[in-house]
Amino acid sequence: ATGNWGTASNWGQNRLPAQTDNIIVNTGQTLTLNGDRTINNIDIDGTIVVGSDAFIVTGISDIDGTMTISTGTVDVDGVFDATGGFVTFTGAGNLMLSSTVTGLGTLSGNGTVTYDNVGHQTIVAYTYYSLTAGGTEGTKTLSGIVNVDGDLTIDTGVTIAMGANNLTVAGATSIPGTVTISTATLDANGTFDATGGSITFSDAGNLNLFSTVTDLGTLSGPGTVTYDGAGDQDIVADAYNNLRAGGGSGTKTLAGAVTVAGALTIDAGVTTAMGANSLTVTGA
Repeated sequence: ATGNWGTASNWGQNRLPAQTDNIIVNTGQTLTLNGDRTINNIDIDGTIVVGSDAFIVTGISDIDGTMTISTGTVDVDGVFDATGGFVTFTGAGNLMLSSTVTGLGTLSGNGTVTYDNVGHQTIVAYTYYSLTAGGTEGTKTLSGIVNVDGDLTIDTGVTIAMGANNLTVAGATSIPGTVTISTATLDANGTFDATGGSITFSDAGNLNLFSTVTDLGTLSGPGTVTYDGAGDQDIVADAYNNLRAGGGSGTKTLAGAVTVAGALTIDAGVTTAMGANSLTVTGA
């Protein structure tokens, strides 16, 4: 197929595909969705263009060519494999992945990738723009190091299991769900809000907080929380295991009563301002 989807003569069978059909876009051809579409399997060796449309793929997606997404949504229910291909966001579109993801190919642009299986999934080790762990329940496990250039969201009822794999977020981090950290580091460089969520350390991992922190949710386990903004920050009133005031400069001000069951560290060049708030350290 080549040209606009909605023109029957652009298809080899001289008819529009049914929702249960499979489609192939051959090398050198470009297929443009001029409207919302639903299809079974897709095999893209050429280019498929999704503008502001909703594109639902109920079966398998094999992208050896290019998929471009502007402000629309591509919702893939089956296995997704873009190994050797390109997924290019030209706007703030969405790619929703409900099953096994074999590869994302060359992923670029300012879109959001959502792992939305209602259950367990593996998040491909990659650099995303914005990343959402969705699907209302289940554990999304990092397969390796993950970087997020934009925002990270972990939905209510959903867990991201980092294990020993680092997760770095440049934009805002929102965790109404759960993140579990073993020996890895979650490095949050934008605003951080875990209101209603949980941060669970299973080993001596790290949570680094560079910007404004609204809430740490339910914080537990043997990890270390570091406020590492290069300047002034508020330290959220909470019960920490290990707490570090870092960043090399600035004043870290207690926003309320703070307890530290393990070690408290205040780096050189950094001030912790207690004000009228108690600071109780029971460890080293």
